[in-house]
Amino acid sequence: MKIFLLFYIILFAASINAQELYFCKSVTENGKPIDAELKWVIQPFGTRISILYQSNNFLNDQIYYLFIDKKFDNEYKPFDSKTNRPDKQKKWMEFEFSFKEEGEYKIYIMDSEQKVLAQNYLSAFFSGSYNSIAKKSETSYSYYDDAKIIFSERVFSNKPYNSFRETSLSQNNGEVYIFIDNGKPLNTDVILVYIYQKKNRAFEYDEFVDSKKFKIDENWKSTFFKYKFEDAGDYKFAIFNQEEKPIKNGFIKVR
Repeated sequence: MKIFLLFYIILFAASINAQELYFCKSVTENGKPIDAELKWVIQPFGTRISILYQSNNFLNDQIYYLFIDKKFDNEYKPFDSKTNRPDKQKKWMEFEFSFKEEGEYKIYIMDSEQKVLAQNYLSAFFSGSYNSIAKKSETSYSYYDDAKIIFSERVFSNKPYNSFRETSLSQNNGEVYIFIDNGKPLNTDVILVYIYQKKNRAFEYDEFVDSKKFKIDENWKSTFFKYKFEDAGDYKFAIFNQEEKPIKNGFIKVR
């Protein structure tokens, strides 16, 4: 019985190894991986990686499943999944996935009968300053107490020009510059912006309108971006760093 079990395990492992799974930048027209790696440096907004499945046989199943498990507390747990329909004239297929989080991943392909066809492991991590800042804990909630948000018509030489708290859709075609000034390094590589609107004479800004994400230099003391309003109303701009710690809220009325 032990011999039979050992033979079955070896046979199962061989069947998986005969079918390969690659993590690469792109795939050729013939299904060959380009710049395949097991360790990847990813960007804050995500890095798209091609996941190439190669088989010894033509892909005759109707659908194939990509499962991505991520390691939490030394245990791989379900993280994400995708499906793909094959070209039955080929022995390979490509999935694409954007990795946005550091970590250790187990990635595997299954057919419609839930049989594991191939699996491999990928490591993803941030590079340079973003990695060090993302792990910082010293950016306290009080760090941005002196931050300011200024709504203006223009920004020249990193200074807002003709600031206001109220504007109209006809003024500058509804475009407004939002200037964020912290007076000291913003200490973040990413600015997250969530925009809300007060509806139907409500007291709260409870209707979500839009969100933005901007890449900046961690040493900048100030930054700005442009936003175009499509509708009149009372708006709140909630600004956060990459750890989703609040920097400042700004309010503007649009007629």
